[in-house]
Amino acid sequence: MMISIAGIVVILTLTGFMFNQYRIYQADQLIIDQCFENFDTKGKVVMKKENFWSPITCENS
Repeated sequence: MMISIAGIVVILTLTGFMFNQYRIYQADQLIIDQCFENFDTKGKVVMKKENFWSPITCENS
């Protein structure tokens, strides 16, 4: 019984982690698309990601 409960907890934890990573990926893709829309007019684009959980930031120079 304890093994079943531990297994369920592990599966739910991994599913939550994968869902969160998917949401971060979707947000990053949107930021990248918006960043490169005006690439020709701005000249230089710098993208930064502070750490694993932070979203991408886009700076136009």
